[in-house]
Amino acid sequence: MTPGMTAGMTAAAHASPASQMAPALLNLATSSTGTQRLTLRLEPEELGTVQVRIDRPADAPAHVDISVSRPETLTLMLRDQTQLQHTLDQAGVPAEGRTINFHLAGQDADSLSRQGGGFGHAATYDQTP
Repeated sequence: MTPGMTAGMTAAAHASPASQMAPALLNLATSSTGTQRLTLRLEPEELGTVQVRIDRPADAPAHVDISVSRPETLTLMLRDQTQLQHTLDQAGVPAEGRTINFHLAGQDADSLSRQGGGFGHAATYDQTP
């Protein structure tokens, strides 16, 4: 067996980052308003960590900020954004006007967006109907 095969088998044995986040997001998002924060260490450890902040102001749409420590994890999160959206829906985070920002930890998501950061660096999704 080659090292590449072993790494692929190890990754396949673990749930996707979005699946690993789902139970924690469901617990985190139960509050009706305010800001909640969460940091998760993903498995396998090569995926690094994910920090989630959910802002739910009483008079504005919800904003979700997802910061990952590894570029590969960001790519996986972007791929699985539909699953994350569904989890947020289940958690009661209103979809109308909801925005979700994905970015690498240590990067300023706003400046990356202004610079056209592109796929793999920063992305914003607005759920306005």
